[in-house]
Amino acid sequence: MTNRDLTYIGVLVDRSGSMEDMRSEMEFALNAYLKGQAAQPGPARVTLAQFDNAYETVYQWQPIESVPQYRLEPRNATALYDALGRLIAESRATIAHMAEDERPGTVIIVVITDGYENSSVEHTQGSVKAMITEQQDEHSWQFVFLGANIDSVKVAGSLGISADAAMDFVAEAAPMAMERLGAYTASMRSVGHARFSDEDRAVSRGESN
Repeated sequence: MTNRDLTYIGVLVDRSGSMEDMRSEMEFALNAYLKGQAAQPGPARVTLAQFDNAYETVYQWQPIESVPQYRLEPRNATALYDALGRLIAESRATIAHMAEDERPGTVIIVVITDGYENSSVEHTQGSVKAMITEQQDEHSWQFVFLGANIDSVKVAGSLGISADAAMDFVAEAAPMAMERLGAYTASMRSVGHARFSDEDRAVSRGESN
């Protein structure tokens, strides 16, 4: 049996050149999100990875209360499929090598991007969707997709991620979007389910006071 108290959060952040327009907002918002999760009941481990046309692990399987501040340095293109495929594969391998009673009872993969896929070479939409579907169906992993300047529900759906777990945001509302993501994540950790509401979506699009 897995450790029901333990949560694993894998965060994948787009650092392609277009993220420059929201660099400061996203840095603040992501650091606040992680700090907020550290304050939630129960232990959590975090992997933070960033991508452009290359993939980089910022830190891996760290106790959430001791993760360093994140700095976003935008550059290059958007190899979303390659990055997401790699994060899933590496997270899966790490968990598979753990004793059963040490494995996290809740796994949440968060994707944050501001552009459409344009430069992957190892993975396709189909291969990543198959990986996501397998982890959802066989291991109850949860996937969350936040996107700026794209149709997040459509892109998430093409990857097998529920519309309830996908949300658009705009740069100026990034802190509010990440606050709503924090509430979503906290709900998933505490009661095992969550969904973005219409209010969440409006706030994240900058449409609500």
